[in-house]
Amino acid sequence: QALGGEAAVLKISSRVAKGTMAGMAGKFPVEVFTKMPGKSLTLTHLPNGDSVSVYDGHEGWMAFPGRPARPMEGADLESAGMDANLHFAVDLQKMFAEFKVAPEEKIHDQQAYQILAMKTASRRATVL
Repeated sequence: QALGGEAAVLKISSRVAKGTMAGMAGKFPVEVFTKMPGKSLTLTHLPNGDSVSVYDGHEGWMAFPGRPARPMEGADLESAGMDANLHFAVDLQKMFAEFKVAPEEKIHDQQAYQILAMKTASRRATVL
């Protein structure tokens, strides 16, 4: 409901997000382009070139500066599919069989709830 309800979420067909990724090696500009049905391109602008992640709705590839592109597999591919789903908020109950509330965690200075989503087949938890 916080997103305007199911009808509003289903109207979304593309999104462009720009920001900064912070990590141990510093802060880097990031651009994410997403288009339904489930396609995405992520560019991370590093000092020695761009890191690229592409998902076409079925397969994905990753490339880092100075290295050849490699196909995504396993958890990387599954995560790319979820990230590329602009209707994720309304598809949750179709994607996961069980949800559990885990202990709260502090993110910066705010308490945040953790919700574990379980898939029936793998019984592997995904933190939402």
